[in-house]
Parts: sequence; structure tokens; C-alpha cells
Amino acid sequence: MINHTNNLNVLNQIINETTNRIHNFTNLGHDFTRNRKLPAKTIIKTILNMWNNSLNAELFDTFPDLND
Repeated sequence: MINHTNNLNVLNQIINETTNRIHNFTNLGHDFTRNRKLPAKTIIKTILNMWNNSLNAELFDTFPDLND
């Protein structure tokens, strides 16, 4: 039997490890250099949870108060 909770924990661990080493995947001094409303961890999780909508629709669904 598949343990879905364990799979989600492993995925979260991978995302955390990736964002802790984000400098290995970005252009130094340019990408993710400021503290933004959408940090790398949030962007990765949002992309993985996207359905088949446009990017705008997905962002507004995920962050309804983003325009504030």
C-alpha cells in the first residue's frame, strides 16, 4: 500500500533542500536576491499544485489577496 503522507513528507523535504540550495539553480546576484512576496518555496509548491488554468488564474486562486 502506498503511504501518501510519507510521499508528501519526502516531497516537502526535497523542496526544502532545493530552496536551501537555491543558489545552485539560479543566476548569482540576480535571481531571488530580495525578500519577495513569493519566495522560491512558495513558487515551487504553487507550480506543482497547478491545474490546467492560466498562470494568472492559478495565482489568483492560490493568493486571492495578492492585489492588496
